[in-house]
Amino acid sequence: MRETQFDKMEETIYIIDTCVFVKEGFFFDNGRIHISPYSVIEEVKSPEASIRLDCIERQRSVEFMQPKKEFIEEAKNLEKKIKAKGSLSRTDLDIIALA
Repeated sequence: MRETQFDKMEETIYIIDTCVFVKEGFFFDNGRIHISPYSVIEEVKSPEASIRLDCIERQRSVEFMQPKKEFIEEAKNLEKKIKAKGSLSRTDLDIIALA
């Protein structure tokens, strides 16, 4: 397993969703930790959002990762408990699983 930028850090981790890349004006503070699931990349469709995503990736401002399967299953169980089955996207479930 490769080491990530937050393996040895004890600070707040910000989990970001697709809207960060779609909307203009989000400021990435490189002193903070931002993570996002890979499924966010698949949701970015507009040329503007793709450019933002590419720039942020190149600056290494966000660490993209896949949540563990066990946490995805927990997220799906939570979805069932709140009777929202099918109303959450794969990315929504991945975001919950990372949290």
